[in-house]
Amino acid sequence: MGKTSTRALRERLAETLARAASGEEILVTRRGKAYVRLVPAGPIKTSGARRKYPLRGTLRFLADDFDRPMSEDWEALRK
Repeated sequence: MGKTSTRALRERLAETLARAASGEEILVTRRGKAYVRLVPAGPIKTSGARRKYPLRGTLRFLADDFDRPMSEDWEALRK
């Protein structure tokens, strides 16, 4: 694990981020004490579409009278 100070991080941000992205864990210190730890992000999950649209790719059927006028039904409800 690499170690750097907040001042050095500001001065060499791009280089430090490249090291972290390549797999190295970097401990950033502030006033000599551990402050944050930079770690690689890892692969991004792309399975969000499955959870967002669970019925995608499945067959769905509508009733034959799906689009018929509902006047008869409304009349029945009024009684």
